[in-house]
Amino acid sequence: MPLTQELRELCSQNSVTIAQNSSLAWPWQEFVSSSARPPYLEINVTSEELAPGLILFDPQTGINSQSYIPDKAPFIMTDAGDLVWSGPITPDASNFRVQSLYGEPVITYWAGSGGAADSSSASHGYGHIVIHNSSYDQIGIVCPKLNLTLPPGTSAPCQADVHESFITENNTMLITAYNTTKADLRDIGGPEDGWVLDPLVLEIDLETSEILFSWSPLAHVPINDTNLPLNGAGVNSSNPFDFFHTNSIQPFEGNYLINSRSTWSTYLVDINGNIIWQIDGETGGDFESLPEGGRFSWEHFARIERASDTQLRLRYFANNNGDITTANASVGLELLLTVPPTLDHPPQLLKNLSDPLYPVVSLAMGSHDILSNGNHFLGYGIQPVMKEFGPQSPQGHDVRWSARYDFDNGAASYRTYKTPWRATPASKPSLRIRKSGQSGSPTHGLNGIECGSSATRGYVSWNGATDVKYYVLYTGNHARSMEAVGIVKKQGFETEFIIPENGGHDLFLVGAVEDDHFGVMRRSAIMKL
Repeated sequence: MPLTQELRELCSQNSVTIAQNSSLAWPWQEFVSSSARPPYLEINVTSEELAPGLILFDPQTGINSQSYIPDKAPFIMTDAGDLVWSGPITPDASNFRVQSLYGEPVITYWAGSGGAADSSSASHGYGHIVIHNSSYDQIGIVCPKLNLTLPPGTSAPCQADVHESFITENNTMLITAYNTTKADLRDIGGPEDGWVLDPLVLEIDLETSEILFSWSPLAHVPINDTNLPLNGAGVNSSNPFDFFHTNSIQPFEGNYLINSRSTWSTYLVDINGNIIWQIDGETGGDFESLPEGGRFSWEHFARIERASDTQLRLRYFANNNGDITTANASVGLELLLTVPPTLDHPPQLLKNLSDPLYPVVSLAMGSHDILSNGNHFLGYGIQPVMKEFGPQSPQGHDVRWSARYDFDNGAASYRTYKTPWRATPASKPSLRIRKSGQSGSPTHGLNGIECGSSATRGYVSWNGATDVKYYVLYTGNHARSMEAVGIVKKQGFETEFIIPENGGHDLFLVGAVEDDHFGVMRRSAIMKL
């Protein structure tokens, strides 16, 4: 089926139905050629420059368990709200992100039981990490079997926790793993023979599953450093006290940056497990004082980078709320630290990012990334909101883009990323053919195209494709003698297009094109009218 003639462009448009089954359900998107049901993004955007990249998030049920989420799955979307990829439906897919493995881009996410939004499991979980390549082939599952002590009645074949799954430059993976163990809780008003969660930090060799590094907060941090109220926890193994709550790990210059939600602290730990320094969100810790606007609490997503030989940039998503009784604005925070810590050079505030017109109060989870053009991207965790800020304003008044994907507390995404991602799926494009008035056809499109009189419409999508520019339409009466009759410009996730009157041909297929030379990358299955 070579393209030997100049093809005419067929009329096309973005095809999507916005569905909603009640006033209690947030709208979602539906298509003809795909069963995917991603959330509708309510977007506000200014004319200021945005960073390039796609949005990766994984909506789950939030605090409001009555919220209806059609598909709980990892999604990739554009910042215009168009779906790019709908991943496998799973009860909890968390920390969905792009990483690099053996020099190649991959996407990874955690799947299991419990999860970051699950209050019944003290907001941790037991599961595995899934790895897909840029064709969306599943190329690995990281399933640590760690002999942890789990709460009574809990079993899990894989014991990685939801909070971290960081692939290092050495092609190892840093994970959290929550162990239930005995501890003396008398210093905080609990029993001598009490129970705690010890959220281990582990580095795993991805080829051999060998544990290369293990760090126990219980062995290095006093339990009375916690800011979490005991509230009756810790008396038995069914309700262990979450005194530390490890929620992020980052390798840094041969050491490990480890963040604790419950102690409001971040620790730089060496390869032998010794704490090099600690920064505390209230007191400053080893840095002793924090600048105005630089305090933080219940924080997530501690990330560090080198600013100079003696300075580091440290950023957070600072939740600033430990329970539903407070209403503090959650912010993206960035501090400049002089190391080693010294009284002569206290931390400096670089960023305190919040939207003064629409502040968001997030109880848990969240992320804060710096994008390629210097913009900052915040995911608000347990609140279904994400925002992109400009690079200049220290106080974060430059909100350039924001999106909501559910009502307050109705949905949550543990972290949200905006990042470059290019993919050509191993799967075929999906094609559906409909005639005007045919059952199952969306009424919005049948009369919505004004540039043709044909009653036959095609609907094509290719789940996960990032670089498609056109689809070539082929028609015929025999599978071996189909001819190209037109090109269709890709519009959104699903493209609706006119099929020209063709002398009685009843077989159709499309070929996806990623360049202007009309070289077909992959063809759909043949569809019969």
